[in-house]
Amino acid sequence: MKNPRDYRKWTNRELEADPGGYEAAKKAYQEDQKAKADGAVEEERFAQFEARYTAQGGTKADARAEYQAMKNEDAAQGARRADDEARHHHLTTTRAAI
Repeated sequence: MKNPRDYRKWTNRELEADPGGYEAAKKAYQEDQKAKADGAVEEERFAQFEARYTAQGGTKADARAEYQAMKNEDAAQGARRADDEARHHHLTTTRAAI
């Protein structure tokens, strides 16, 4: 039976009948594998943070909220950097055009 998210389950006959579907299933499988790996990395990162947080006297209950706050701050800093770079690029290209 052809699986739309796992090309490895397809038979040769199904592949011959629907090569576009096979390619879509292959892409979906690769995306699923990447998401799974990214999730594992994120969980390991949180586990390490939680261990450090509780070692410093924090509670496990507060660790998730603090971790999310840290990630939000990292995202905000990245957005600010990107905005500064875009502003700088705009100013330098606008001045060059004058």
